[in-house]
Amino acid sequence: MQLSVLLRLSIHRCDDSLVKLVISHLRPSLDNDNACLLLQDDAIGFLQAIDALEYRWPLQIASDATVSKRRREELASLEKQAAQLGRAMAGVGVLPAQLASIDQSALDAPAQAELSLVTREAAWQLRSLARLARRRWQLGPDETLPDELRQWLDDVDGVFARVAQHEVKDGHEAG
Repeated sequence: MQLSVLLRLSIHRCDDSLVKLVISHLRPSLDNDNACLLLQDDAIGFLQAIDALEYRWPLQIASDATVSKRRREELASLEKQAAQLGRAMAGVGVLPAQLASIDQSALDAPAQAELSLVTREAAWQLRSLARLARRRWQLGPDETLPDELRQWLDDVDGVFARVAQHEVKDGHEAG
């Protein structure tokens, strides 16, 4: 199941027809894998937070004339990656309207496992984007990050930490 989720959230990196073919071959084993997965106790809430952070990408900085051209270009590149993650999440059915209509307590085990995996993968990809933004900004000795970017990075770190802390197995917290 983890490969299935990874392929669907990374569809921009793979041929769509190949992804569908691989997923169709994985389908019989997916139900057997659910028993050993760590589940998210609030996958829907975390996915909503991740989705909100994607759309809060600090766009204004990329058009700020006081920011160097190199930094604006780096942020524009990262903005494209954030948009790809948003499209990938939409492609696997993680849209705000759909998430709002799901009652997590009514989900069966395969659906909980699928949402948990999507949550972990989306959080990991968002965290990777945040780390890349920090590396590409390259602060000088007396510089600080713009408030909007720093706040976004802090919020990403906070969501990622909460996702990692709220995994449960058989009703007991795992970490």
